[in-house]
Amino acid sequence: MQIDILSVDNATVFGSDILTTDEDTSVTTTVTELLANDSDVEGPLSLCFQPAAINNLPLY
Repeated sequence: MQIDILSVDNATVFGSDILTTDEDTSVTTTVTELLANDSDVEGPLSLCFQPAAINNLPLY
């Protein structure tokens, strides 16, 4: 008899992150703070930044 156990890609669980600031004032957070309420049973999470663009113009 042979039993094959197939791996299953379990979904990552993301919690809400809410940051507030006054108008014309920047807000700062850390990767640790952003990922603190998120989890994945398959291993640790990491954060990858990708620049955004509208009509092929970068947002700064």
